[in-house]
Amino acid sequence: MRFILASSSPGRKRLFELFNMPFEVYSPSCDESEKKQEKPKDYVSRVALMKNEVAAVQFPDAYILSADTVVIVGRKILHKTQNREEAYQHLQLLSGRRHCVYTAIVLRRPDQKIFSKLVQAKVLFSMLSEVQIQNFLNTQEWENKAGSYDVLGTACCFIRQLIGNHTTIQGLPMFQLSQLLRGVGLIP
Repeated sequence: MRFILASSSPGRKRLFELFNMPFEVYSPSCDESEKKQEKPKDYVSRVALMKNEVAAVQFPDAYILSADTVVIVGRKILHKTQNREEAYQHLQLLSGRRHCVYTAIVLRRPDQKIFSKLVQAKVLFSMLSEVQIQNFLNTQEWENKAGSYDVLGTACCFIRQLIGNHTTIQGLPMFQLSQLLRGVGLIP
């Protein structure tokens, strides 16, 4: 049995290692731009499926797991942060507000049957002072992170409330994934 984790995320790789099963990492490349009027839930589900489809071309006889995670404030998607200024804007937007994090996972069996889940977590940030924001930006933890933060990094000091599982925010909702893997007979 060959298992492919179709993700370039080191965090997803670390989480998947907890299943203690052999797997390979493949980084699919696809167009992740939003479509006009696309809802965030639809966007994250579509991108996770696209990543899976790209991997399936390369590994048609393997189990393939793909995922995508987005941070949403209102209807605005906060994508992976590209630079310090964007991280600053994200943190100002998140300050004192509740936001949602959606992670979509897609599991494809070798017979091409697909199973998917969309998982949500809600996060309430405290009000952030300018000093807190600048100190956080100096950590560089915001680099290449959806919404500019890692729930297990320094930003955990900003989280007043978390409804859901922190692994959803990390990019691989472990409870739901373990149910999928158990359902297809990959774990006991």
